[in-house]
Amino acid sequence: MTPRFIVIDTETTGFANNARVLELGMVFCEEGQVVDSFGQRFRPKGVDWDHPSVQRALSVNGINPNDLIGQPDFSEVADHINMLFSRYDIWVGHNISFDLRMIGNEYLRLGQQLRHNVTAMKVCTMEHDRLIHKHERSHKLVDAAERYGVKLSNAHTAVGDATATAELFLAMYNEGKFGPLFMERLHRFAAQEERLRNNPPTLSRVSTEAGLHSLAEVLEAEG
Repeated sequence: MTPRFIVIDTETTGFANNARVLELGMVFCEEGQVVDSFGQRFRPKGVDWDHPSVQRALSVNGINPNDLIGQPDFSEVADHINMLFSRYDIWVGHNISFDLRMIGNEYLRLGQQLRHNVTAMKVCTMEHDRLIHKHERSHKLVDAAERYGVKLSNAHTAVGDATATAELFLAMYNEGKFGPLFMERLHRFAAQEERLRNNPPTLSRVSTEAGLHSLAEVLEAEG
């Protein structure tokens, strides 16, 4: 049984901790296929749109500040986003640590936190591609996707990249690219999630074991 998982991607004003999220894409996968998606753009307050680092980021993601007029601030949809994250215990992304850092920083600005972040299991397809294809020069999404025959449409849009990442993860999964130790933990975590969905606990859940194991740690342990 293919685990249920969510795939995330962000488009931002840069890479530093003061960078802001301009677009969030979330793709929801069940039974080995994409079943739904969520995309939202934001117009954060206080951004210096003329700053060189912001201009460089916008030149990559193609977002124009004028395109964001009328879009909400992150604070206006923060609760809804937290709810969407909480529906899944397995989170996937291409360089997922960056996306979660950017999203987490948005919550910190609000004096909040991305709930479920500690207990969710994270899988990074870029990390996996780097470990398996050590001699390849690039592990960008477009190059990793090409290695697995995944078509990347609407590159550098959050939902487009998240959709390609979902297909990349499924290709890796179906082709047996994940080692046995990782697969065992993934399925154990998925089974635990299913049990908890069918029998919700009365106390807060703590599932730190799987959440603390990155893909790199698992593959390194497998030798």
